[in-house]
Order: sequence, then C-alpha cells, then structure tokens
Amino acid sequence: MKKSGPLFLMCLLLLAPMAAQVNMDSLREVAGDERQADSSRIQAIYHLSNHYEWVRMDSFAYFTQRLHQLSVTYGSPRWLAIAHQQMGFLFQDQGMYDSARQQYSLSMTIARTLSDAQLEANNLNNLGQVYEQQGQLEKALSHFHQSLAIREKTNRRQDGIPTLNNIAKIHLKQGELDRAMFHLEQSLEMAEVEGDTMQVFNAVNLMGIVFRLQGNHEASVAYHRRALALAKDLSYLRGQASSLGNIAIIFQSQGDYAQALIYYQQCLEVNEASQDIFGIAATSANLGNTYTYLKRYEEATEALNRSLEIYEKSENFPGIANTLGNLGLAYEQRGQEEQAIGYYLRSIAVGKDLGYAEMILPALSNLAGIHTKRGEFVKAIGYGQKALTLSRQTGNIEVIKSSAQQLYACYRALNQPTKALAMHELYHQMRDSLNSEENQRATIRFEYQQQALADSLSNAQEKALAQVEYENQLGRQRLQLGFAAGIGGLLALLAVVLFVNGRRRRKTNELLRLQKGEIELKSNQNELLLKEIHHRVKNNLQTISSLLYLQSAHIKDAGVKEAVVAGQHRVESMALIHQKLYQRENLAAIEMKDYLTNLGQSLLSTFGYPPERIGLHIAMEELELDVDTAVPLGLIVNELITNSLKYAFPDERSGTITVSLKPADAGLELFVGDDGVGAANTASGTSFGSQLVRLLTTQLGGQLEQGVENGYWTRVVV
Repeated sequence: MKKSGPLFLMCLLLLAPMAAQVNMDSLREVAGDERQADSSRIQAIYHLSNHYEWVRMDSFAYFTQRLHQLSVTYGSPRWLAIAHQQMGFLFQDQGMYDSARQQYSLSMTIARTLSDAQLEANNLNNLGQVYEQQGQLEKALSHFHQSLAIREKTNRRQDGIPTLNNIAKIHLKQGELDRAMFHLEQSLEMAEVEGDTMQVFNAVNLMGIVFRLQGNHEASVAYHRRALALAKDLSYLRGQASSLGNIAIIFQSQGDYAQALIYYQQCLEVNEASQDIFGIAATSANLGNTYTYLKRYEEATEALNRSLEIYEKSENFPGIANTLGNLGLAYEQRGQEEQAIGYYLRSIAVGKDLGYAEMILPALSNLAGIHTKRGEFVKAIGYGQKALTLSRQTGNIEVIKSSAQQLYACYRALNQPTKALAMHELYHQMRDSLNSEENQRATIRFEYQQQALADSLSNAQEKALAQVEYENQLGRQRLQLGFAAGIGGLLALLAVVLFVNGRRRRKTNELLRLQKGEIELKSNQNELLLKEIHHRVKNNLQTISSLLYLQSAHIKDAGVKEAVVAGQHRVESMALIHQKLYQRENLAAIEMKDYLTNLGQSLLSTFGYPPERIGLHIAMEELELDVDTAVPLGLIVNELITNSLKYAFPDERSGTITVSLKPADAGLELFVGDDGVGAANTASGTSFGSQLVRLLTTQLGGQLEQGVENGYWTRVVV
C-alpha cells in the first residue's frame, strides 16, 4: 500500500499540465478568431500574456504587444490602461527602466481619470519596484506606502500582499531584518488565508533570506526548500531559480563550494530557460564567486564579466556593486591585489551611493584583510572598523566575526593589548555562541594571557641576550683601555644607577599604560552598551509602532482609527531619534537636519502624497542637539507636519511644507509652515495634537506663536 503514494502523485502531475494545456489552447483559439467579439479576444490575450510572464519571456512579449495593439483599436480606456501596465512589465524585465516608468505612469493617469483605485494602486506598486531595482530605495518605499494607503481606503488589504513583500525587500536591503520579518509575517498570514500560492512563495523565499542573514542556516534551508516546492507546483521557473540560488548561497557561506556550484548551475539553467536576464546576471555573479573559491580563476572572471556586462547595460546599480565586489575577490585570490583593491573601492562607491549597507560589507572586510596582510595596519583598522560598525547595525554575524578577527591581528601588531583583547573576545563570541558568556570570557582571557606571557618571555629573552652582548663588548673595551679602569668602574656604577632608575620608570609607565588601557576598555564597553541600549529602544518602539499598525487595521470607527495612527506616527518619530543615535559616533547628540528630513519624508510617504504634489523644504544648516531637546522638538514637528498634510491641501491641491530650526538669542527657533488653505488649517486647534504641541513647548520652556499669512505657520522659540 505504501508504494501507491508516489504513483498517485505522478498521476496528479501528469493531469495538471494537461488541463492547463487545454485552457491555453482555448485561449489561443479565442485570441486568434477575428469573428469573436473584441472584448472576448482582448480578455483571452490578456490571460495569455499573464500566463507567459512566469513561463516564457518571448511569448509574454508577443502577447503583451498584441494586447497593446488591440486595446488601441478596441478603444476601451481601462483596457488601454491595462495594456500600458503590461508593457511596463515587459520593459522592466528588459532593464529599460525609463520606458517602464513611462508606461506605468500612463496607465496610472488613465486609472485616476477612471477613478479606478485598484489599478492606480497596482501601478504605484510597479513604479516602486522599478525604483527599487535602480537602487532608489526611499522613492520605492514612498510608492509602496502610497499603494498600501489606497488599499486601506478601499478596504482591500489583501490586494496589498505583494506590496508588503516589496516593503520587506527594501528593509532587507537596508539591513533592517526585524522590520523585514514583521512585514513578511503579515504577508504570509494574509496570503495563506487568501490561498494565494504565488505570494506565499514570495514571503517564504524572503523569510529564508532573513534567516540566513541572522545566521540561522537550518531554518533558512527549510524555508527555501518549501519555496522551491511551491515554485514547482506553480511551474514558476523564476521562483525555482531564486530558491535554488538561495540554497546555493547557504552552502557557499558554509564553505561547501562543490555543493554550491551544483545548485548555481541548476539555477543558471532555469534562468536561461525562462529568459530572465537579471536572473542570469545574478547567478553568473554567484557562480563566478564560487569558481573563485574553487581556484578556477579563468571561469570565475568569465562568469563575473558576463554578469557585469548585463548590469551595466541596464544600469542596475545594485548588481554592478555586487559584481564589482566579486571581481575584486577573484583578483585578490589570484594574488593581484592592486586590481582587487580597485574593484573593491568601485563596489563600495556604488553601494554607498545607494545606501546598501549589506552590499558593501564584503568589500570593506576584504580591503581590511588585504591591508592586514601587507602590514598596513592603520588602513586595515579603518576599513575593519567601518565593516564592524555596519555589520553590527545589520546583524551580519559572519562579517562581525571576520572583522573582529582582522582588528585583533592589527591591534596586536600595533601593541594595543586592550583593544586587541576586546576584538579577541568579540570574535569568540561570534564563533561559538553555545558556551555561556562567563565561561567563554574566562577561556578567551586565559588564551590571550598565555599568548601575552609568551610574547613577554620572548621579549625578555631578547633583552637579556642584548644585555650579555653589551657587557661582552664593554669587557673587551676595558681590556684594551686598561689605563681607564677607574673611569670604567665609575661608568659601570653609573650604568647600574641608570638601569635601576630606568626599570622604575618602565614599571611606572607600564602601570600608567595598563590603567589607561582599563579606562579605554571601560569607555569602549560603555559606548558599545549605550549604542546597544539605543538600538534596543529603537526596536521596542518599532514593535509598538507595528502593533499599533496591526490594531488600526481592525478598527472600523474612523475617529478611533485616526487617533491610533497618529499615535503610531509619534512613536515612529521617537524611534527614529534612537536609530540616528546608535548609528552616530557622537552618542550624546542628534544631527537635526538629517533627522527632520527623514521624519518629514516618512510622513509624506505614510500619507501617500507623491513628491510632485507636496514638497518638503528643510531650510536649515546642520545642527546637533542633545536628546532631551531633540525628542520634544521632533514630536512637535511630527504634529505640525501631520496637521498640514491633513488639512492644508484639500481637493488635490499641491504645495510645500517648510521646516527650519536655527539658533536665536541664546536659544533655538523652530518654524513649520505650509502654503495651503490657511485658516482652515486651524480646524483641529483644540485636538490632542494641538494640546501636545503646547504642552511640549511648555516643557521646553519656550513660547508658541501661530499665524495664517500665506498659509498656516507655527513658530516655537526655546
């Protein structure tokens, strides 16, 4: 009886494609029959286009172009909008991003004319994907949030599942793994309820990546294998390639390059079958990296140059940065370090401009390694510290470990034992998290002390040999200069006195050095602890924000929902301050221009205002403030910008919100104003938000002034 299981499964697999084939044949028959009504033909062509999008790109291109031609002839605005959207998919897949944006914008313009909210939301999501592929993450997030806002208004949150996955991808690229997982969990839950297998696949596949970056390889492989099974059920070739590639990455990270190579080769075959040029580029880059580790350098550079050519042709900057880093590694392994350094620096330059912390980590770490091998320890420390800081922010355990190991070697070579010990401990913490922290520290300290003792004994032996040689030379001089024996005796006595004084001085200096080292170690530990506190506070506040978001989704009363969302925005403004703090060297102050810019853009994105409609002008110089002042000022700005976005620009009115903060008469002057409808903006003057602004102004010991000239403005002087 047990043997019937596989046979039954095989029958199902044979029957499913047969049914699908019949359906495709029927659609082709309708599409090609000019006796059929235009509405029937255009629907058939649309379904054929959708089907081949995941199967064959040449067929997808053919039916998409036919859809566009027939929609123009048919004269239906909605079908024309859908045709523009499909053409956008086609151009996007070919890396023609400007053409893709143009098609999506045309589709969205028609959708707005028709008041078709769902089609508008779809195109906003598509535009976000284009910006994401070009590395413009903030623009991408803005479009994704606008798309979600429309779904909320139309009570069709389930249609926003792909957008939730896209938002998760942005946070993943920014190294914000907790936020990425939060959106993925929402997406997966909704997709499973809706029975949307494609979006279940997307969420599961992305979750596997998050687990890998967190160092949980077992969970990562399990999720990617589940994703692979889903993709096969869907006959989704690109999904199969993605899952195969992600499994290969895990084997590669574990050093099993032979197994990684097998999965990458399978992945490339599937990419070529589906004509996915970006999949071919990404897999070629990873293949090149694997060939490098297997010391098959000619094959490595050939694969990597194939990848780079595709990315440069399409101006895919994230892909360019990644492939440049892999080329650097290939040349480094071949011993051509100067070429390697050039590729690493180019990779960092491209990745830094995009704001991709995770992408530039390998290049930073590898540069630190090259300079360490060369004995250029100061340069190595510079790159190593940057890699360590970024890897801590993104939670990349592998890079934390390798950076700590490199920094340990550098500090030890520069005779900085306190810093070396700290890095030695950090390396072991990352390498083996199974031991208890105290036992681990005790073991590490013992190993380090043993090494230090060995170094000390070695130095002492060298000094003793040098002293013996010196005394031998002195004896020979005494024999040759016997007439100066008396003077020699005096010199010997003087040498003894100097030696004793020198030894005392060295002991004193050593004591001072150790005390300084202890102080420096405690200072570093306190700094690290403070950064960790800010990081955890930020995470906790984001968790609260996420809970408020989930709660608001289930609230039917508009007034209550608005209050909960407003509370969510206030929490996010405080979380942003703590995020900025742990990312800075100066833990005691916030740079306000950068903070207020991010706060304002976040609010614009959340309210779903496109940049071309509502502008944000931060009119101020860079200014650092302590946390006690920055938090209430940030909350005040949050309330005032929110007030402008809610009341200043009704009926699709456009305008600008201006924010400035500058020193004034031994204090500070904050100004927030808009060029909106003016007096109508005071409608909620007795609301909780207005009361909060007055309360925070009083807390700061300041004065509040408001006016309605040329819009609505508020000035706070503290």
